[in-house]
Amino acid sequence: MKSLRLMSFFLPVLMLICAVVSSPAYANKAQALEIEADNSLEWDRNNKTFMAKGNAVASNGDARVYADALIAHYTENESGDIIIKKIVASGNARTEKSDDVITAREMVAFMNAQNKLDRIEARKNVKITTPNEKATSDKAVYSFSTEIASMSGNVKLTRGANVMLGQKAEFNLKTNVARLFSAKKENGAAGAGRVRGVFYVDADKADVQFEQDAAAEDTQAQSEQQPTKPYTGLNN
Repeated sequence: MKSLRLMSFFLPVLMLICAVVSSPAYANKAQALEIEADNSLEWDRNNKTFMAKGNAVASNGDARVYADALIAHYTENESGDIIIKKIVASGNARTEKSDDVITAREMVAFMNAQNKLDRIEARKNVKITTPNEKATSDKAVYSFSTEIASMSGNVKLTRGANVMLGQKAEFNLKTNVARLFSAKKENGAAGAGRVRGVFYVDADKADVQFEQDAAAEDTQAQSEQQPTKPYTGLNN
């Protein structure tokens, strides 16, 4: 009886792994989407979703999406192959590619036609961290192919203690080149928020100021964490 109970527990997981991996679309491991979690993995065929709970991670090549819970939405083609369309990350959402990290309160990852992670849409306390820079904003869309993040709303870019502020930005994580823009009115004229930069000459004072600002930002971000309804994309 014990063996039957074990089989009844593991069978859905085994079926999930076989269905996804055996699909021709996922035959190439470099294009495969692998989902793991500490606690549970649920396959809802009615709603066509996979739900992973407990330190969940979705891996696709050198890119990974982490969260307390991940919900992958899929469709099926005429042959019955599973095609993942998007992954909704809830709780401590984080995306990593190489040494670059993106965190946000709400995050959705979208797949492309080649079964690869295409882009990340994030909002609320968005933070992008590279080995040399840190950028924060209200919203961001990151492209995995170009490695460019389009950021909007209270954009702040820091390198050491040097700071650049604007309302929009294009941050190329591959080349480490960032372009910041001011807010624009409907007629194209400059808005109230101008682009501004603060650059320090004294490196010692700059490092102290940077550490103080970083600590204050982390404290504020933690205080703003609160449960929200599931986020399914910037356009929804």
